[in-house]
Amino acid sequence: MKKQQELVIAYSKKYLLAIATVGIVVLLAIPYLLGFRVGPGLTIERVGTLTITNLPKDSSVYIDQSLRGITPTAENMHAELVAGSHSVIVSVPGDYPWSTLALITSSK
Repeated sequence: MKKQQELVIAYSKKYLLAIATVGIVVLLAIPYLLGFRVGPGLTIERVGTLTITNLPKDSSVYIDQSLRGITPTAENMHAELVAGSHSVIVSVPGDYPWSTLALITSSK
């Protein structure tokens, strides 16, 4: 009987840990799905969207010196970014790179 009680307690602890883990993951996922990200200084901020339209085929898009994508066909690109200034560079093979500083505001 005592072994059975110990086994029940062991399984209860195991399931309680699993339920707590799932709860924490859900609590962290909800703000992410609502558009919040970790910003500068470990603050939580809502993101804004940068949209680049009419990109030529094989364009490389860099945002804040990080490659964000290469367009296999002529298309648009969307990037979710925290509010603030971001450097944007679009490079097309055989042409000079285009660059700008984009100011992103958070979506409400």
